[in-house]
Amino acid sequence: MRSIYFICFLSLLFIFSFTSCKKNRYEVKTSAVSAIMATRATFTGFAGKLGFTKITKRGFCYSTHDTPTIDDVNLEDGSGKGDMEVTVEGLVPNTTYYVRGYSVLSNGTLYYGNQQSFSTNNEYRVGDIGPAGGIIFYKDPAPMYYTYLEAILTGTIILQWGCPGFLINDADAGYMGYGLGNTESIVTQCADASYAAKYCYNLNLNGYSDWYLPTELDLDALYKYCSQNQKGNFSTDKYWTSTQYGQDNAYSFNFANGTYNFNEPKTSLCKIIAQRQF
Repeated sequence: MRSIYFICFLSLLFIFSFTSCKKNRYEVKTSAVSAIMATRATFTGFAGKLGFTKITKRGFCYSTHDTPTIDDVNLEDGSGKGDMEVTVEGLVPNTTYYVRGYSVLSNGTLYYGNQQSFSTNNEYRVGDIGPAGGIIFYKDPAPMYYTYLEAILTGTIILQWGCPGFLINDADAGYMGYGLGNTESIVTQCADASYAAKYCYNLNLNGYSDWYLPTELDLDALYKYCSQNQKGNFSTDKYWTSTQYGQDNAYSFNFANGTYNFNEPKTSLCKIIAQRQF
């Protein structure tokens, strides 16, 4: 009888030991990537444990090569057991990435989860950084000539509008996206050495050379987005538009209060925002 009790005791001890070993296994799950766009995506997953060692770090690592580690791009998402979610920005359009969740225990042990892959596309949303490094501030709901408008501050450059006393033909359009036509008309007809539209037209920034001087409605949309979302870092100064108003004046836009002045002398010195469309 004692031998039977002893065997039962050993069996229970074995089961307890086996269960304890199982309880020390750690689980990291990487879910399918969601909200994929041209330069951003959202990673979700779960970091859990069945033992008593604490999770001191958890998050995701990703790369353009297979089986990424925390030595690649590492995005932490707190500590402890629970769901994880991180939105990554600054991705490259039309590129395949690989992502894995991970957790680090208090004893230094590192666990990786399963791997997911995803590919970015060409779709942006307002507020994203555009392909040329500017802010996507407008998306046309019914695109015909362009889908997105991207703008960037050209530093501390201050210039005149150019060609005072001379009426530029076909440079008075104020609609959104019409700054390209205005700029081409100004550059073709104005022989001054240096002025706002010419600066944008000749600008080669981040590998893109299709910049132009925006219209007043372009800058109005940019101002509203920046002021509502506290983005853009555009100073509260006057900026030139490409919209001419008579032979001596043109529209300027004031980022201090979101108003424009159609009677700004062409000889005034204003800052410049360059714009492109794609």
